[in-house]
Amino acid sequence: MLKSKKYYYTGEQIWEEDSQEVDSLTLANEIIADEELATLDELIVGCWGESYDNSIQQLLDVFVENKDKLQHISKMFIGDMDYEECEVSWIEQGDYSNLLKALPKLKSLTIKGSNELSLGDINHDNLEELEIICGGLPSSVINQIAAAKLPKLKKLNLYFGVEDYGFDGTIEDIASILKADYIKNLSYLGLGDSELQDEIVEKIVESKNLYNIKTLDLSNGTLTDKGGQMILDNISMFKNLDKLDLTYHYLSEKMMEKLKDTGINVILDEPNEADEYDGEIYYYPMLTE
Repeated sequence: MLKSKKYYYTGEQIWEEDSQEVDSLTLANEIIADEELATLDELIVGCWGESYDNSIQQLLDVFVENKDKLQHISKMFIGDMDYEECEVSWIEQGDYSNLLKALPKLKSLTIKGSNELSLGDINHDNLEELEIICGGLPSSVINQIAAAKLPKLKKLNLYFGVEDYGFDGTIEDIASILKADYIKNLSYLGLGDSELQDEIVEKIVESKNLYNIKTLDLSNGTLTDKGGQMILDNISMFKNLDKLDLTYHYLSEKMMEKLKDTGINVILDEPNEADEYDGEIYYYPMLTE
């Protein structure tokens, strides 16, 4: 059984007047000094202090400096905090390029937040899962992921978010992932939480091939009947999926019924209705701020 431990600071540790000053550096040193570290499979890093004003970079650097103590870690989640601890759009991330090089046995990496995020030139022989949860994924990071050399990658799940919170790319940037070297090896592909969700469906359809993907996750975005109709019109392309996840969407009741009737396992939870202001229609992804 996977042994996991989460390291984080509580509000009391951060805000009490008589508490010691804490940040990503102090948390990193506590993790490295923890006797239990040697027994863990999964390492989770939660709130590292004032995470909106204190970069994770110092922690990443300490991990690289002490890489010999982390070679046994197979899963890592950096930024596991809820809205009350720090809004996702405020989390100050960092550069993971050296960490990925320092941990060649790492199999799973989840990152929450995208401010100052960089993955560098990714070349990792053993990473099987990569997930980035954020309110806006920069095009620089999208392009780094598209160009990555990840021969064992099985799961890729990306939240693209919106322009106001960091997304500065185009649909072509997102579509470049469908041409990545590792695409044929994926069993799980998540391209969601986007204000371009219909366009993402269009690019998937244009790609003509889902290869070995069994779960296609297009959840949490602004999917409308336009995207739903493209799925219907190309339903044969989706027939080999074990699951098509469209959770959180803007599909009509009629479109939902049509998708249910296709015989594929489609998840249609959390339907939403668009907002209207001064005659303009607005759709919002699930996670932004």
